[in-house]
Amino acid sequence: KGCILEPIHTASILSRGYIELPPKPLSQESQLMATFITKEATGIILVGLGKGAEKRRRRQAHLPFFSIMLSDGHLAVHINTGDRGSVRKVMVQSTNGNYSDGQEHSVILTRNKRIIAVQVDENSPAEIRLGPLTETSPINISNFYIGGIPAGENILGVK
Repeated sequence: KGCILEPIHTASILSRGYIELPPKPLSQESQLMATFITKEATGIILVGLGKGAEKRRRRQAHLPFFSIMLSDGHLAVHINTGDRGSVRKVMVQSTNGNYSDGQEHSVILTRNKRIIAVQVDENSPAEIRLGPLTETSPINISNFYIGGIPAGENILGVK
């Protein structure tokens, strides 16, 4: 198998906790990686939120965001570039049942212009194709959260 990756930061997040990190845009050629261990079937791994609609739902406000979440033990990635297009999403199913098995899993989100590749562990990547207006634009975010989001924020019905 591949190389062993060493974590830059390690954190444990309990119950409804979360960590806020400095925002990182998803530029035209970029990569995010997270490693997680959980026995919870549904929850947030990481979320990047755009500015402006603290009181409105992001889907209604057409603000940029991206999220990596667990949904019934499977990995769900949602992306809205903020270009008034629809929310793009992909579900990645585990070959071993689910990702909420208490084992370590890594997810790599790679953007190459209009293509977002989502690779979990060493499985084949799933792809999301963005709209043509996003090829030369970053997905700018103002808040970046790991493990959850603050009370009052809302994204695709996740609390």
